[in-house]
Amino acid sequence: MYNFLILGEPAAGKSNFLRMLAYNWSLKNSSVIQTKTPSKLLSQDILQGYVVDRTQESYKNFEWCLKYQDKVINIELPEYNGEEFLALAQSPEWSKEWVERIEDCNGIILVISADKDEVYDLARPAESQVETQKNDKTGKDNLINNDLNYIAFFQQLFCLKQISRKTKKKIPLLIVMNFWDKVIKDKIDINPEQKLKNELPWFYEFIKTNWDTEYLKIFGISPLGDHAENLYVKSKYPDKPLKKVSDAKGKFVKSLPTQSWVVNNDNPQEKIRNLSLPFMWLFEKVGS
Repeated sequence: MYNFLILGEPAAGKSNFLRMLAYNWSLKNSSVIQTKTPSKLLSQDILQGYVVDRTQESYKNFEWCLKYQDKVINIELPEYNGEEFLALAQSPEWSKEWVERIEDCNGIILVISADKDEVYDLARPAESQVETQKNDKTGKDNLINNDLNYIAFFQQLFCLKQISRKTKKKIPLLIVMNFWDKVIKDKIDINPEQKLKNELPWFYEFIKTNWDTEYLKIFGISPLGDHAENLYVKSKYPDKPLKKVSDAKGKFVKSLPTQSWVVNNDNPQEKIRNLSLPFMWLFEKVGS
């Protein structure tokens, strides 16, 4: 069995990504088969245009077991709201639990927000949601701080996995730049790898220098698709906001199987309506 670990800072969109994956993998034509799925990822709220509550502390106790071709796979769900990712990045010592999680993993999925604006929150009931941890620094200081957090986390990971420039290992690292629908909407001519380099330049160079490039892949993803931005509305649409939400949910649910899409580095403007594509690369790489 191969173990994969999903990581990401707060508000990176991990919950929505996982919920849409679970839905897509439940379809009859899916090449990925779920043999054991956490109940939180099977909520029927998605059929009403809702996705999932933010990651809870209990997520770490769930098993998400999959089968892809002849490979048996276990995915460990993210930690509560991504808060532990920041805490670990800023801590010189990790708990025994986290050391074991890193040592046992055969591959890593890192979810990074490609958009710095307020992210989509489709959890229900949204009014009861607690705020995720936010960085007090803004602008250039915030970007530098984020860059250093990612480097610090992976430095620790490198030590635990005994990875260095001289001893690169065949461990697949999948980086997904989330909320790519906003990038396309803003008509930014950029691919996922360039976006990562722009947002986290030091981390990008650190990973490119130390990780086996054959086992590194970067995608842009939009788990909620083109209607995502209107699915949850606060004060952004003061004129009949409930109608906008209702209309968006109707469009979202109507074409649910093809709602999600990904983009690659070769053609970042082409929406590939297969959210499983990044994971299929990951599953095929492990053990090769």
